[in-house]
Amino acid sequence: MDSEQDIWDRRGTLTRTHDQIGSAVVPPLPEERVEPRPLREILGAFQSASPVEREHFTLILENGEAFSADDISQLLAPADSPF
Repeated sequence: MDSEQDIWDRRGTLTRTHDQIGSAVVPPLPEERVEPRPLREILGAFQSASPVEREHFTLILENGEAFSADDISQLLAPADSPF
């Protein structure tokens, strides 16, 4: 990522996994899929979720990079984070 400010302008989707079948995660239903939006708009939902709920979130950027709940927490940890 180019600069710290650019990070929050990157576009992606924040999804929650609902069910697991064995080790496979069931993807969101078609009506639950949303268009990618800037991270500064979508990561507030992760920040306001309880620690248990956060474990079910996945962040997927437009370029296909996927981030787990732990990765998202690290992204939001710095003092200059808007969250």
